[in-house]
Amino acid sequence: MWQRPYTMPRQVHREVGAAAIAAASLALVIAFAAAGDINDVRAGVAASVAAIAIVYAVRMRAVGVYVNDQGILVRAFDGTVELPWRSVAWIDVFPSDGVSAAPGPPLAIWISTVDGEQIETPLLRCRAGLATSSVLSVHLPSADFDRALRELRATQVRR
Repeated sequence: MWQRPYTMPRQVHREVGAAAIAAASLALVIAFAAAGDINDVRAGVAASVAAIAIVYAVRMRAVGVYVNDQGILVRAFDGTVELPWRSVAWIDVFPSDGVSAAPGPPLAIWISTVDGEQIETPLLRCRAGLATSSVLSVHLPSADFDRALRELRATQVRR
């Protein structure tokens, strides 16, 4: 069973809650459209926006890093990579490749394979006083980020 080596920040829970509100709004739009109280174009646009919000929130709920006895699973917004522990060379922190509005790139947890491939995880360290800039990453407070890094490294050593 895959488990996260960190707790999910409230931000992700709020996004899932927002998706639930979008789903309820979608249901209302469909009901009004069926009753003829709203034209089809507006209903279609509203339904599309709500559906996109729902898909985004559901996928963001799954984004993260997971571990189990067999390996590590890195689930980004746009894809998933599963690595057996024997192929993981090291786990460390480096600046993210992502674009940031804040000065300097945020720090991310990176995994390097024995083949030399480097994989950036979606786990980013929140910087004090700065708003999060990426909506496709999991922004962890410094203490949670450090705990996730320690747990990942400890799990790798045990394997």
